[in-house]
Amino acid sequence: MGSRFGWIVAAFAATWMALAIGCISRQSKRGDPYNWLVWLGGFFVVLGAAGFFGAILSSAGMLSLPPSFEWPAGYVSGVVTLPGGSRAVPLEPSGRVQIYDLDWRYLRGWQIAAEGGPFKIVTSQPDKIEVYTLRGRHHFTYSEAGQLLANETYTQPYGLVLSEGRSQLVPTFPLLWPLSSPFLCVGLALIGGMVWKLSKWLRNPPDI
Repeated sequence: MGSRFGWIVAAFAATWMALAIGCISRQSKRGDPYNWLVWLGGFFVVLGAAGFFGAILSSAGMLSLPPSFEWPAGYVSGVVTLPGGSRAVPLEPSGRVQIYDLDWRYLRGWQIAAEGGPFKIVTSQPDKIEVYTLRGRHHFTYSEAGQLLANETYTQPYGLVLSEGRSQLVPTFPLLWPLSSPFLCVGLALIGGMVWKLSKWLRNPPDI
């Protein structure tokens, strides 16, 4: 998942999105009562594609997101409760770690150089967050503020790296849920395509 791959994905995503928006404009006809279906379906398609490609670009390190940006989390595995009570949430699809307080208020987040692969969060050191990646076998150590303190490699099998993380539902705004998973993004885009098909069918219903 190097920079060349990221640029290829970025170019493909930009081209695809431009074609999709152009298709929406062409299908929208002034005065047509089914225009709202065209735009609704198009919105789902574009939003799903943006979430799918965005996660890939984020995991590839192509998106420079500020610590204040919260990526929709949804249902996450490997969530770790820190000694002070806050939670460290690993978002593998987008390659991020996000920190929440006791009441699940978002505090900060940062990118992990996981090369698009899985990673685990461990808290074996006080006030430190350790991250082990499968690809590259990186062992990163961060402060709770997200400052990188150490970058090493490890030798033991990734499967033997023990994490006390558990699966949890992170409070997420309902409309942003599809962006929490590439699979949900694809599903949203497919629903948008079906809405498009419905608008075409309503304009030109088949003869019975």
